[in-house]
Amino acid sequence: MVEQERDHFNFLVKAGVIVGSGGLIFGYDIGVIAGTLGQLQSSFQLTEFEEGLVVSIIYAGATLGSCVGGYICDFLGRWRTIHLQNGVFILGAIVAAAAQNIATLCAGRFLVGIASALSGICDIPYLMEISPPEYRGILSGQYEILVCVGVLFSFLVDLLFCSSSSNGWRIAFLLPSFLAFAQSAGMLLLPESPKWLLQRGREGEARAALRLMHGPRLGEAELEAVLAAVIATETDSVVSEESSKLQERPVLNALHSPSGHTYHSGSGPGQLSQDSPPPEEVSLQQQYRYPMRLVVALQVLAQVTGGVLIRNYAPAIFEASGTSAAAALGYNLLLGGVKLATTAAAVMRLDRTGRKPLLLLGAATVALGMLLLTASSALAKEGSAEGLAGYILGCSLCLGGYGVGYGPVPWALSAEMFPTALRARVMGLSLLASNLAQLGSNLLFLPLLALLGGPGCFGLLLLLNVLGLLFVQALLVETKEISPPEILRALDEQYQSTVLRVQAVVSTL
Repeated sequence: MVEQERDHFNFLVKAGVIVGSGGLIFGYDIGVIAGTLGQLQSSFQLTEFEEGLVVSIIYAGATLGSCVGGYICDFLGRWRTIHLQNGVFILGAIVAAAAQNIATLCAGRFLVGIASALSGICDIPYLMEISPPEYRGILSGQYEILVCVGVLFSFLVDLLFCSSSSNGWRIAFLLPSFLAFAQSAGMLLLPESPKWLLQRGREGEARAALRLMHGPRLGEAELEAVLAAVIATETDSVVSEESSKLQERPVLNALHSPSGHTYHSGSGPGQLSQDSPPPEEVSLQQQYRYPMRLVVALQVLAQVTGGVLIRNYAPAIFEASGTSAAAALGYNLLLGGVKLATTAAAVMRLDRTGRKPLLLLGAATVALGMLLLTASSALAKEGSAEGLAGYILGCSLCLGGYGVGYGPVPWALSAEMFPTALRARVMGLSLLASNLAQLGSNLLFLPLLALLGGPGCFGLLLLLNVLGLLFVQALLVETKEISPPEILRALDEQYQSTVLRVQAVVSTL
């Protein structure tokens, strides 16, 4: 029995490395633009708006991918969808790297955005579906950390190639195609998700997949027990909170059904029912409408308060302060290390410290970073050592604060604040809100920076962070280790308390 458990553990390690590498590719593709933007501007003579378009177009692709990705993942299965996403990754990387004009470059980035959404929708559910409950949190956290490793790796590639060659950006854009090919090659060693196979009524293939997962020493009796456990979890429709960080169900399905999940007619595994959702689920949606609005607002705040903007535009900010392009890429690598360290720390502390304290700490840290950037851009002389130190520290605080709070916490709240029947809908809306907010903020950042100047632009982001702090403190509650109904009651009490405090303040004026 011990040897059989060791076989299963070894399989989980192998699957975690192979499937988790999707997070590495995803992180690389969202981070690589930061260090290539200077060369792209020189190669294509981009305006501020066009620079913002090149940066943000990946989120337009991700928005489309999030709308159709769930359908694709459920129709093709997890294993084939991972191969599909890697094919789109490779195609997008080649198109972007070979681009001779901005339209082709944007087309390549758009394809990469679609693949990134497919990766987010498919990779984590696959890991959760092949894993026992005691390993799901580890594998989910590993994926999040690998995204940060990918961002850091992209910053290193930018430093190595974009500071020494005028066409270094082509190498930087092409490199993830090799990573995607390697993941697809590794997937040949892994089976399809047995849960997905069971949903399709393919029990024989599910047995073969379970035997591959648990090793050759798995006896028939043990196989039957494992199969029964998998069937039991599917029958109960249990979706772990860890696996819900990125939804299995498609966004469009979430938007058009009250619960966001598929209803079964009983005529066969995986078949869609045309029946209307049960009235009790409509009532459930009405009960949780307020928390839904809170998490969507929080996702928007997370993307427009500046952490993502610093990640994407830090080298441009450093160069605007009088730093050389090569030095700016070096400082950007430092920022990638800060983000990796803070995100890893937050993932490890999330269940101990709690959600709301980390969110408040992160928002306050980003606000302090924006304050430093506002002061540095307003007071420091261009190229001065004091100004550069202020920019480096300010950007580090912004990325570090994002890694602690706005990065991981909104997804945890989106998963655990809602019952299973609503969770997929909420995750779909959260992903859609996040992508749209990133699209808009990245598109408008450079034009606003040119219009308002550094003090005005960073001051506006500082104001948004202050408002975010007030929002979190006034309306959110700690959700650690309490159930969705308890969270709902706590949110109602928090709301009533906030209303009373506001009324008391207004009455004194």
